[in-house]
Amino acid sequence: AIEEEGFSDILTAYLNMMKAGRKIKAFRPRPVMWRDIGTPASHQLVVFETLAPKAFDAVFEMSVTAGEILRDPIKGDGSDRIWQRLSTRGRSLILANHGLHGAPHPGEVDAFIAIGEHLVRKNLPIPRIVAHDAFSGLVFVEDLGDRDLETAVREAKDTKAIEALYQSVIQILPDLCFKGQEDFNPAWTWQTPFYDVPLILEKECRYFMEAFIRDYLGLDVDFRDLESEFTRLAGVACTSQLTGFMHRDFQSRNIMMRDGEPWFIDFPGGRIGP
Repeated sequence: AIEEEGFSDILTAYLNMMKAGRKIKAFRPRPVMWRDIGTPASHQLVVFETLAPKAFDAVFEMSVTAGEILRDPIKGDGSDRIWQRLSTRGRSLILANHGLHGAPHPGEVDAFIAIGEHLVRKNLPIPRIVAHDAFSGLVFVEDLGDRDLETAVREAKDTKAIEALYQSVIQILPDLCFKGQEDFNPAWTWQTPFYDVPLILEKECRYFMEAFIRDYLGLDVDFRDLESEFTRLAGVACTSQLTGFMHRDFQSRNIMMRDGEPWFIDFPGGRIGP
């Protein structure tokens, strides 16, 4: 019924079989999950229902169904990604939803997975990625809690306590820089493979002008008015003799405090640089 060469379609094959007096039957495997994945939302739902129980089993050795898992939104910080805390039976994981992954490759979700797994292999304080599906954009990671460095500093009793917090972070920063650089593959990175002048101008200086100078301060200043200064600063930054892994968003809300120790999140923008 199906031609060995050239074009063939299943409807014509069915009609030819019926004309020949053949019976058309369906094979129904059991058990099986059959779901429509024709939209981004339905595709992500199927991936979630498949991976979420596996993620909890991998981390906590517990058997759960997707229906038992609660999904609570977490406020993002300067990102288009959707964050959720997944919880069941007193255990929790974090879900980072990057959206359905199209071109170009690698995308942000690819960098999140590759760089995150690399930093964990280097025994750096990064949340472990326990399950992922790059096409759907879903990444399941270890839950480090809600207490970040900004919160810890605001709640500190005195200057000495604040200094101790910052010292704990600064002491780990060289490890992040130099261990993170070991075996790092530039092909993992998102946007550009290296930290260079065009990246600094477009993704940092222009973003600074739009998000801070214009949107936050309300100042009518054009990027072109400061472009020559930005270019000079970018050039100086790129001539540094000391290079390593750059987090590129190393700020207090991306540093989580767990059991008094700092852990680093939101690393997919990382790359080798000064």
